[in-house]
Amino acid sequence: MPEPVEAMEADSYLRIKDLSTFTKDWTIKARVSMKGACRPTKAANGFVMKIEIVDTYGTPIECTFFNDAATHWDTQIVQNQVYLFSTGSVKIANKKFTTVNNDYCINFGKHAKIIPAKDDGSISNQAFQFVKIADIDDSNLKSVDVLGVITEVGESSEIKLKSGESKSKRTIKLVDQSNC
Repeated sequence: MPEPVEAMEADSYLRIKDLSTFTKDWTIKARVSMKGACRPTKAANGFVMKIEIVDTYGTPIECTFFNDAATHWDTQIVQNQVYLFSTGSVKIANKKFTTVNNDYCINFGKHAKIIPAKDDGSISNQAFQFVKIADIDDSNLKSVDVLGVITEVGESSEIKLKSGESKSKRTIKLVDQSNC
């Protein structure tokens, strides 16, 4: 892997929230907030690897690598590192298969340009999009971020899963500024 490059000014890079299927010749400076394992797919001899990246503005997006690209970039990309990403294909995200709150996703091939960048500390390693507890039912999200205060902690109990395993369960009450 090449040495990290000096970053240009933050406004020299495209913001993730400005990506669309029509965007061409873009470069994003982002941190890898999550890197999944390179794993086999159901297709013969196929592989897939997913990462989530976050830019300076806290906007996340999911990136997917298939087959040769997955095995090539698996050893090159490190979680929590900052990179310059370009030469990917922006697609509309299939909400059934992602927990990232973004309308788009990026597919990268083996010949994508992903270059380590110097980490100046301007990019968080997580992206939060907080939803008030009162608004959770109205959100069409598969997962949400909430911020609240724990007001009650129940006793721990054992529950049986369909697989026959037992797991510990504890019920808590959480309240936020919406008083829900």
